[in-house]
Amino acid sequence: STPSMWWRRRSHGDKTKMMILEQPTHRRRRTLSTNLNETSSRSDRKWEFWIDRGGTFTDVVAKRPDGTVETRKFLSENPEVYRDAALQGIRSFLELGTNDAIPGDQIEAVKMGTTVAT
Repeated sequence: STPSMWWRRRSHGDKTKMMILEQPTHRRRRTLSTNLNETSSRSDRKWEFWIDRGGTFTDVVAKRPDGTVETRKFLSENPEVYRDAALQGIRSFLELGTNDAIPGDQIEAVKMGTTVAT
């Protein structure tokens, strides 16, 4: 089956853009831009999450405290396994169980988007 989203990284100097490309039938494109190459002397860096909730899949981009970026894809509806795909995505990166509390003190930001109309 064809995935509902594709991610593409493009580097522009010291900035990297995460491009979210929808299926070819969709004519819209959204860009998540962040300075992924930023270095910090702070030892208290935290997780950052960008989540795109779609009708079939929920895509989660995570920036670890060490600055590395990883993506994972979850079924948006999977009630036999988890109640909410976005929360399960965060738990997955933090290596927590399905019902474990998410430690908010380890997270700097969670940004979520969804398609309003196609």
